Amino acid sequence: MVCETKLNKILEEEQIKKMAELKTYIENRIKELETELTNSRHILEIIDEELAEKSFKRLEMPKPTLAIKVKEPKTMIMLKASSGTPLVNMATDKSSISITPAEGMIFDINTPPFQAFLIKKILDPMQTLDREAVSSGEIESEEAFSYNLILRDNDLKELIVKNYGDEKRLKELQTSIRWTFEKMHEKIGRPEFTR
Repeated sequence: MVCETKLNKILEEEQIKKMAELKTYIENRIKELETELTNSRHILEIIDEELAEKSFKRLEMPKPTLAIKVKEPKTMIMLKASSGTPLVNMATDKSSISITPAEGMIFDINTPPFQAFLIKKILDPMQTLDREAVSSGEIESEEAFSYNLILRDNDLKELIVKNYGDEKRLKELQTSIRWTFEKMHEKIGRPEFTR
């Protein structure tokens, strides 16, 4: 009887161990699928914007022949989360972008996915591409893409992008920036990101 009780206990422990392993596997798989879904949604946003842009033709205005340099007006837009929460202000002209947190927003640059996605996957590759173009003589160094972070401690005060390029690049940057700050905003409320 004692042996039977011990055997039942061993079998029960094995079953619990197997269930715990299965739980860990399922949790990891869910995380993988969520990441894949997020990335797919981001790609879909870029495709949607590209389709919208290509579905109508813009009227090309003749360029002025005046030699006087006039300061270009900046286009100001607010990038919002899907919920409608204002995230960042984006000011653009023909060559530069300035990103500043919306009123009341604080973004620590160590909050994911700022470094891993926006810096490493978007801004750094664009900068590298233009540096290579400068090396091969395709563009002048003053025309090359660059970015600068203005911080207070680790909090972003301003992200400045210079020589972003064409309209397509601007759309890609706008989508990537909005998505990044939305994800950062979602993480701010979580206990592990509480300041």
